[in-house]
Amino acid sequence: MRVAVVGDIMADIEIAGNGGWDGACPENPQVVLFKGCKANVLAGGAGNVAYILSEQHCTVDLYVDGPGQKDKAWIGELLKRTLRCNRVHWSGEGNPCLKLRGLCNNQVQVRIDCDEIVQRKQRFVALEALADDCGRYEVVLFADYCKGLVCPETEEIIRKIIRNAKVCIVDSKRLDYSIWHGATAVVPNAAEAARIYSTADPMEVVQKAGAKYCYITRSGKSILFSDGKGTSEIELEKHVDAPYNVGAGDAFAAGLALALGHGESPFCAGQSAMRMAQQYVSKSRKCQLR
Repeated sequence: MRVAVVGDIMADIEIAGNGGWDGACPENPQVVLFKGCKANVLAGGAGNVAYILSEQHCTVDLYVDGPGQKDKAWIGELLKRTLRCNRVHWSGEGNPCLKLRGLCNNQVQVRIDCDEIVQRKQRFVALEALADDCGRYEVVLFADYCKGLVCPETEEIIRKIIRNAKVCIVDSKRLDYSIWHGATAVVPNAAEAARIYSTADPMEVVQKAGAKYCYITRSGKSILFSDGKGTSEIELEKHVDAPYNVGAGDAFAAGLALALGHGESPFCAGQSAMRMAQQYVSKSRKCQLR
């Protein structure tokens, strides 16, 4: 199955292992030191979605910003060594975001973000080509973390992609959801649904977003699903102790893309996506730096 993943990519650096909080920082006694014994470098955001789908034997093409400014090109170079996909279409502008996390017992204890959104000055030619030829993909998946790829200069291109795609999955954090009208499915978590759509009712989200289906994930609880005609629950099949939640939404979106792309019914696709997400959170990601 061929999948196009469009969105924001980031480099995730995780400090993990048998560590945790370890007293005062030598440089500043008001800051508590966090220690770990392993540093893992992974592709986050759209890169994580692409990796998960590639592990399921999909042919995945990535459409992302970067690498831009030379002084931050090292982030893109680092990411290239973590990616697993068929091809990366870089815009040539901006640079991927950088996330630094301290993990203890699979849970994030501290996080530092380096986000720099650069004003677009040139066309994203590959994205324009995708809008004209997205029918060659069974699924187009948007992983939108509001880091710059979706912007006034690309909005009309994205609307065209949604119109032309066979199946379009949207995992977006942005408040302006009008751009996603016509998508096959939107997949907010409960907090995102409340913040973006002012409701946790998936039927209302379907009506507001103009999508065919909505799946609302709820951190270890059943998933709320609607096709616009009613609301139902997709029950979790098992409980996961100490889940690794970094990128769980990526895994659910990837699982849904895989299931809908293979022609599963919307409800059964939600069950398949839930199983993939639960499998993902059952263990930490391995370091993918190659």
